[in-house]
Amino acid sequence: MPTPREVWSAGDWPSLSKLVVSAGEATAAASGAGPGMRALDVGAGDGNVAIPLAKAGAEVTALDPTPELFESGRARAAEAGVDIEWVEGDAMDLPFGDQSFDVVTSNFGAMFAPDHKRAAAELTRVGRRVVMTTWDFEGMNGQLFVVMRPFMPPPPDGAEPPPFWGIEDHVRECFAPTGRDVTIERDAAPTGDFESVDAYTDFLLRTLGPVDLARPALEADGRWEEMRAAVRANYERFNEADDGTFRASPTYFRITA
Repeated sequence: MPTPREVWSAGDWPSLSKLVVSAGEATAAASGAGPGMRALDVGAGDGNVAIPLAKAGAEVTALDPTPELFESGRARAAEAGVDIEWVEGDAMDLPFGDQSFDVVTSNFGAMFAPDHKRAAAELTRVGRRVVMTTWDFEGMNGQLFVVMRPFMPPPPDGAEPPPFWGIEDHVRECFAPTGRDVTIERDAAPTGDFESVDAYTDFLLRTLGPVDLARPALEADGRWEEMRAAVRANYERFNEADDGTFRASPTYFRITA
């Protein structure tokens, strides 16, 4: 079973992350972070939340299980003129003391931790305020997990599927043991314009780490084109363009605890 580091160092996350820059900025804004505050971004990737947090004046730590992404993150932070501490770590075992941070954020990151209640417990343990985004189960990217699951390697025993974070009752159940008040808002992360559904499908399949990692085995089994067709059909269903191009507005949850 590949490790999270192996999964997310595959593909091309710095290219894919550009599609969710606006969501990262919205998460940073919702956190209320500013000068004199300490902020932690979990599953930080190459800085979509960490950079706007730092630009707002917060002292920022960016944590991710995939340090290969930090090179891109450091370059982006330097271009933005901000300093960020980059730390390798796991959302289910954060290497920080209780209430070390004024705010903790996670943009489509901690949702991939296999134990959802443990991740929620860790986020709230180290942060006074938590702002987390997860793909809406009924939206385009939530449904992507559903259509891909039959083609992907089985998850480890006991691992909870990431798209469950897009179900309101599940979110509240995960945070219930923390005793935090939880609010859930919906927002969207527009894809921008692509020349066709096929172009977007191939971009996603090339850049998304888990898919890139699984591709050799799927091709060897003769199942790659079947999965591509299922992914393409999902995107066609959510396509907002009617001129042969592709654009969509994948919906997501903004969870505040």
